[in-house]
Amino acid sequence: VAAGDYANAVVVYDAADGHVVWEKRTWSGKGAPFTWGLRFSGDSGSLAIGHWDSYAYVYDTASWRERAAIKRGDRVYSVALDKTGAHLAVGGRDKIAIVYALEDGRHGRGGAAAPAVEMEVAIGSFIYTIDLTPDARRLAIGTVDSCVYVYAVLGSAAGPGASAGKLLHLL
Repeated sequence: VAAGDYANAVVVYDAADGHVVWEKRTWSGKGAPFTWGLRFSGDSGSLAIGHWDSYAYVYDTASWRERAAIKRGDRVYSVALDKTGAHLAVGGRDKIAIVYALEDGRHGRGGAAAPAVEMEVAIGSFIYTIDLTPDARRLAIGTVDSCVYVYAVLGSAAGPGASAGKLLHLL
């Protein structure tokens, strides 16, 4: 079980007995120490963190090594991972939803290569929640103005001949 707070900490607890498994208290960016989003991959092999410091972080839960630290334009309010942790969706105050392909290795800092962008879409308002289907074929985005957008991420999700980034539904 993962918990984030306004006191500069993300703590992972063992659900069976409550002992602390891992914690993060240092951050790459500047700003208030607020954690806005936490999400495990479907297989629980990765943990994504969305933080006020404008970074999205991904950790391997077997080793607790950082897989990615991706700098965004503003606060990261929401993160999502697919079933295996191979794709990361990020949204927040910068009003841009991006789905990244996370290859093996480390991404985003200290000379590490930036992850490949699978899909990017600008939305007209803050993105408060974001989610991927387990197979990373579709992305749902919830905004501050009560809109829900559903996009195709990988081209096959929208049907034959459709491309990634196609808006499928606006609710």
